[in-house]
Amino acid sequence: MADIYIVGTDGSEGSKRAVIYAAALARQTGAKLLLAHVIEWSRFEFMMSPDLEQRPAARDAEIARAKDKILLAAEEAAGGLATESIVHHGHAATGLAELATDHKASLIIIGRQGHSNLNDLLHGSVVNNLSKISPVPVTVVP
Repeated sequence: MADIYIVGTDGSEGSKRAVIYAAALARQTGAKLLLAHVIEWSRFEFMMSPDLEQRPAARDAEIARAKDKILLAAEEAAGGLATESIVHHGHAATGLAELATDHKASLIIIGRQGHSNLNDLLHGSVVNNLSKISPVPVTVVP
């Protein structure tokens, strides 16, 4: 059975470099690539009734945007290598770690610099957090 490499992608130049690197490595090793985008989404967010009614539509819109913009660009960056794509909800680091476990991946590849937000500044970067909790090795592409 071929190894599975998960590539975290967020549409940034850093994640594009990670996809290019992962595709080259997969070609050498015969591994399969799973391109993953994690949408920051908390199950524990406090919401009022009108927000709860709109949440499923908002979630569907975010998934469609991720597939149409972020994952499509990542597939193109893979340079013709067959890939699989997935959208996951949660925190980026824990989401990628969960995907690695669920898909029995042997490696996670992520760009050093992606889209950052205030949460990253307050709680640490995705790369930093992922390196602490990942069940598999993490390759960070500069």
